[in-house]
Amino acid sequence: LSPSSVNLGGSVTDTATVTGTAAGGAPTGDVTFYACQTSTAKTLTTGSCPPSDPPIATATLAAGEGDTSGATSAPFIPTSDGTWCFSAVYGGDDSYVGSADDTSAADLDPHECVLVSTAVGNPFRITTSSLPSATVGASYRAPLTVSGGTPPYTWKVEAGALPKGLKLNKGTGIISGKPHRNDNRSSTFTVMVTEGKGKAKKGPQETATKVLTIIVSS
Repeated sequence: LSPSSVNLGGSVTDTATVTGTAAGGAPTGDVTFYACQTSTAKTLTTGSCPPSDPPIATATLAAGEGDTSGATSAPFIPTSDGTWCFSAVYGGDDSYVGSADDTSAADLDPHECVLVSTAVGNPFRITTSSLPSATVGASYRAPLTVSGGTPPYTWKVEAGALPKGLKLNKGTGIISGKPHRNDNRSSTFTVMVTEGKGKAKKGPQETATKVLTIIVSS
């Protein structure tokens, strides 16, 4: 689970590992991720609360080293402050063992929990609300902006894809290039920014995500 604490508006991702056998090899199948908010404080890997309905994400296992496979949820943004707990359920062969899962969605122990706090002052978030349209073959440049956190920031496209011909600079957060023809005329994607480890930083690094769309015209 990363990070272990986050300001309200930040995102959390959960990772599950499923272990196979020498005879059976690495497991295959899907992992379903759940989240729940507890009414009292919990410590890491403890506590019990009802699973989210619907689940927050489903991911397909990817083979790792040896007889293990892993899956990571899409970024999840808690909707209120307090303690949120996460769990993963493996939907494949029962003979495989998960590091942080359970075969029953009704009993999600062990949990991994994160403390969500209401940020005082300036919460870490992406402030770009929309992006300008692009034209096929024309130069394009659009900076992404962020508020709060500790620089330097690192950017990436977390889900979806930019229009062909455009790239996101991981250091500056600028989307630039010349878009190619786009039959769909629009691209929707999720960008993620991670704050740096400056001397003034206290606690774990925070992340923020934002869903954005670029419309491409010919």
